[in-house]
Amino acid sequence: MRPCLHLTAAVTTVGLLCALAAPAAAQEGLLDYQGVRDAIPEMQRLSEEASGAAKELHVLVDELEATRDGLKQGQIRERVRARLEGYHETKRTMLDTTRRVLGVEPTGLTDQEVVQKLAETNLLGIHWSDANFDKCVRDLSAAVAIPIRLQHRVVQKNKVTLDFASAKAETVLATLCNGFDLRYVVFDGEVVIYKKITPTEERFLEYQAKHPETKLKYWEREDASGEYKREPVEGEAPPLSGKPGERTVANMDVELLRESLLKLWIIEQGSERYNQMRIAQKAYQALTPLVLIGDREQDAENIEARRQLDKELRHYLLLELDGSIEVMDIVRRVLGRVPKPTYASEDAKLLEEILAKELPRGVAWREKDLEACLRELGAMLGTPVAFTPVPKHVELTCTFEFPAGFQLRQVLDYVNSTHPLDWRLEDGVLKFDYKGDIAPARPGMR
Repeated sequence: MRPCLHLTAAVTTVGLLCALAAPAAAQEGLLDYQGVRDAIPEMQRLSEEASGAAKELHVLVDELEATRDGLKQGQIRERVRARLEGYHETKRTMLDTTRRVLGVEPTGLTDQEVVQKLAETNLLGIHWSDANFDKCVRDLSAAVAIPIRLQHRVVQKNKVTLDFASAKAETVLATLCNGFDLRYVVFDGEVVIYKKITPTEERFLEYQAKHPETKLKYWEREDASGEYKREPVEGEAPPLSGKPGERTVANMDVELLRESLLKLWIIEQGSERYNQMRIAQKAYQALTPLVLIGDREQDAENIEARRQLDKELRHYLLLELDGSIEVMDIVRRVLGRVPKPTYASEDAKLLEEILAKELPRGVAWREKDLEACLRELGAMLGTPVAFTPVPKHVELTCTFEFPAGFQLRQVLDYVNSTHPLDWRLEDGVLKFDYKGDIAPARPGMR
């Protein structure tokens, strides 16, 4: 048995266009005329400023790569950090502008609250059989009571077959994303799901067509939350400072820094964004206040014409809204400012660190004893394991396959779907208790 997600060739739909609510405009629910007139020129100015920042960051990375002087490297990294700060503020202004015009209201949640809900909510009885991806996301959103939406590039009608008897919400979300090369972003009190920038993703292929020498070295190390897995890839230098596996602009390998910043450039310079910007500019130039004259036929024609302009403007605004969030999330990660769950004790924190460890190699169990499986995992990850004995007549076996890179948490959630377990950390030992039904031994059984 292995995690099961099925990908179909569904057509991408622009679901985001109806996922966010527009303001209740005075006339026919249309965008506010003056708000649009004020916003579009400002957004175009911000867009040019952001593109300039992305270009400047690449120049700085070139300088960083060209020098071996430690002092100079530190100075350049500081310039990168400062430029990223300014870039982040530019995109924040862009985000606030688009939200104001669209009338998007705050969710009422903080990022920390969303992260905690994902980390702490334990879901029971998760069963999706050939379900649409967007339905699974809606189910998860309702169960955890956090807003989750899809960026327009995400295929909504991919088919999902997934079973968990019990699993943390973040495990379910990560599993959904991993099946389709997606990642999720927690930002301003909501979760937004994006397509990862991978060697086969449209935006990267578009960039690579102009720069055929460009390769993505780290994309397989990016997990569903946008974090890069702790183990360095082949040829990567160790962090210059900080905790093992902790990567920020101050210490990350130059190639990882370059690849992270390359994504910013790809997002900023995508042809879809450029084309929609041109369409929006034409719609902006044609936009006039809607005046109803009392002639039913003429008024209906004018309203429909205005709605078409609104549709084009809305598409552009939503692209900029989600593009800003995507960029700001990457910047926050490079700056080391992504919200993390908090824990009640050091043991709880250490347990989470253990559960986040990844399998260095794959496992394939065929009717293997449960305790032996757990001990194999512990030995593989360098963590002592203890299993509370069960009566000898109780046979607990596992048939699972997990590839290298699976987190221990994910593995245990799948095992837990067959054999209910509780686990805790005591004195550095990961202890497991079997919580399933244990039938009494029949006569003749020992």
